Amino acid sequence: MSVASLTLEFVRSFAATDLVLYAGTNLHRVRGSDEGIDQIGMMPVIGPGREKQQPNVAALARIEQLASTQLCQVFHGAFAEARFHSCTLANLAVFIALLTPGDTVICLDASDGGHVSQNGEGMLAHLGVKLLPVPFDADRQCMDDGATAALVRESRPRLVVFGPSVVIRASDMASTSAACRDVGAVLMMDVSHTAGLIAGGVLPNPLEQGADLITASSYKTLGCPPAGFIVGSDQTLQDRIERATSPKLLSNYDAGRLLRFTTALVESRGSLESYAQAIVANSAALRSALIDERVPLLTPTDGVFGTHQIVILAARKQDAAQAVERLQQVGVTTSICGIPGRAGSWGIRLGTQLITRRGMGVDEMPRLARIVAAETLRGESRSHGQ
Repeated sequence: MSVASLTLEFVRSFAATDLVLYAGTNLHRVRGSDEGIDQIGMMPVIGPGREKQQPNVAALARIEQLASTQLCQVFHGAFAEARFHSCTLANLAVFIALLTPGDTVICLDASDGGHVSQNGEGMLAHLGVKLLPVPFDADRQCMDDGATAALVRESRPRLVVFGPSVVIRASDMASTSAACRDVGAVLMMDVSHTAGLIAGGVLPNPLEQGADLITASSYKTLGCPPAGFIVGSDQTLQDRIERATSPKLLSNYDAGRLLRFTTALVESRGSLESYAQAIVANSAALRSALIDERVPLLTPTDGVFGTHQIVILAARKQDAAQAVERLQQVGVTTSICGIPGRAGSWGIRLGTQLITRRGMGVDEMPRLARIVAAETLRGESRSHGQ
């Protein structure tokens, strides 16, 4: 098969036919592709701000500034950087800017839903820092704010990183942010999965809760073309992040990609609130319908939810993987996940952001729940009996 036909096959299934409940993707709002945008991406753009090494790239520098301005307005920040290709690079820029060997970093362990770009399974393992796990409340499925604050005061870290990939509710962090201020630690929240919900006002904004930095990828609930970005609440960190970013990590980047992201963000500004509200409404309706179908769900003991994600509990990793495969065979795309705070426990992670973008509403969630239940509950008795 040709590259063109393979691309068409994927686009048809991903954007038109399948019911995509994968929690880490979305469709964006840019209207088509433009040859001019592609050509922009061919021009090197090296250097921070307007201090570019190349001549005649002032227009591209203004695109960078527009992206930063839009992000600051959406997330109520003091500065922003949007040239990264992914949030993994955005996180790395923060680490390079702030950390030296021997520093202490408190970060979310992988077993509690932490992403590889934020913990000892990724780059932090190679920077010579001491890593401590964020205390996680498995019953409530959120940061243990009191215990984390106590750990901050005891260990006096340089950086605290929190941002789960499996996230069914927001975390309170008032005590943690206060402790970070008291000891001079930087509090960074990776909001890749919830950026659109924060932008739409249905989840708290970490910058307004006391975080110093948020990092994120653009293509999940925010629903923009691929980019990674940083937004900061305090300009005192801006120079350090800029020095770490360019040219250390971004000796060049694709300006056409940045333009696509910025265009989509500008176009979506008027609909961020309604879109976020529709996402969580669909998530609540699908969760209720799955409960009616007797599908076992990961449920906080205090009953608080609020994101695009739903997690179906499985007896074993094998059961979760087989259910995901059966769902794909009937046109429903999702994925397995570990259960945060419960090492060795597995589930199936659903996300409603893409089906919402495609126009599905709460009235369609019961039918979707029946499809999901039919495939996830098949063989359940046998699995639990072994």
